[in-house]
Amino acid sequence: MKSATSLEIVSHVYNAPGTNGYAEHLKWQFASLIHHPPRVPTTLTVCYTSRDQVTKARVRRIGEMLDRSENPHRLTLKAIDFAPGSLFRRAVGRNFAALHTTADVIWFTDADYSFGAGCLDAVADLVGVDTELAQPAEILIHTTHALGDDDIFAARDEDLPLLNPANFSRRRQKVCIGGVHIVGGNVARRVGYCNATKWVEPVDEAEGFRSCRCDKAFRRVNGFKSQRLPIPNVFRIRHSIDGRDLDLAGVVRGREVW
Repeated sequence: MKSATSLEIVSHVYNAPGTNGYAEHLKWQFASLIHHPPRVPTTLTVCYTSRDQVTKARVRRIGEMLDRSENPHRLTLKAIDFAPGSLFRRAVGRNFAALHTTADVIWFTDADYSFGAGCLDAVADLVGVDTELAQPAEILIHTTHALGDDDIFAARDEDLPLLNPANFSRRRQKVCIGGVHIVGGNVARRVGYCNATKWVEPVDEAEGFRSCRCDKAFRRVNGFKSQRLPIPNVFRIRHSIDGRDLDLAGVVRGREVW
């Protein structure tokens, strides 16, 4: 198997009114790509809506930081502005990215994941253009939700915060959950992401972000069994409130909407 020569990372970001957590997570994710640049050209694809002013500002800031230098990291930002009804069903953006990617390997992740030393180089070495589905064998996760919240708050004024590995513990990643779906580019272009299923239909935006269990549907629809690979330094920031726990007004609704 030839090493991949290009990567694409796909994140969804939305902040309900009065919140900014996911834009902060995106900041950490971007920072990890700058602190630990992969050796192959990499595209960070951000699915968002311009009606979310907090994320819009963060996307603009990331673009400015890339534009003001010669970008020795060969990192490209692709920001896709979706209508909320499409953004709020995560598989819609993932399907669009899958069908249109030009990368050898695409990683469908979430904004609360970051990539440490050697992480993406290992992906390029271990995942091929025809790999159906792969995942890291383990991840590093904040030991508590409160510690994750504290780290995010402490770095609120920093553009390029650094993760402290001492705040994380190892977790065996037994199941290929939605934040660690890694797929070969040829496979993504062929099958999309839950393409032609209910999971890629726009939803009523009034109910806010929908369930993110499309990862199970992706595995089931395609019959994919994930390869657990020794991909190091995959960090996941724990946080107290998930976006799907909030309605469009930013109020905790206490139930997951499908």
